[in-house]
Amino acid sequence: MKLLEITNLFNTVTKLHPNFQNYHFGWPSDMVRNVVNNYDPEQSTGTLYPAVLVSPPDIRVNPMDLKTVYSFRVHFIDLQGYNNNTLLDNNNQVEQWSELFESGLQWFRGVQNANKNLTKPAYLGLLNDQINGGLMSDAGTQRLIYVYFDFEVITSSTCTSLGITYPDDAIAAGMPWPPSDTIDKENIYARAGELLIDDEGDALIDDDGDGLIDG
Repeated sequence: MKLLEITNLFNTVTKLHPNFQNYHFGWPSDMVRNVVNNYDPEQSTGTLYPAVLVSPPDIRVNPMDLKTVYSFRVHFIDLQGYNNNTLLDNNNQVEQWSELFESGLQWFRGVQNANKNLTKPAYLGLLNDQINGGLMSDAGTQRLIYVYFDFEVITSSTCTSLGITYPDDAIAAGMPWPPSDTIDKENIYARAGELLIDDEGDALIDDDGDGLIDG
């Protein structure tokens, strides 16, 4: 699965969740922004709460077998002490945390169930053993309260080879082959006078150090 597929999966599960009214993939600072997306395409409501925000992940990838591990943080957010209509919410801090926590666990289960129905599902590392999280309140100018969790998604990436043939394509592009182990190609001052090989195998001199055969 690509990163885009994973975030769209999160978006869909949030849309189907009865307790969440907004989803955004972005930085934690976006919590206090009204983001135009598929939840508010006409910019008529702004961000409604409770909401889900998933931060851009750290990534570990094996470029040979294309196994990729995305390390995400998800925030389950609500307004603290008032609702979307600015009316007083009498639930106290721990009651709101408890509701967000339960809704968040349902969200994870929803992601896992949806993932199982995909043609090429990812493995959610959150099921390995346990996930870590925490609580926050009085956050930002809007006085937000949220529960967050760190979890991993482990998947196989799709990658297409560049289709380069060595040394023919390199020589045809005017690039010396094999690569030099003494002069950096970006060092145009040191590279002036470097020996290049053209597509007919003839030796030429790079007079100006631009890495190209001068015609």
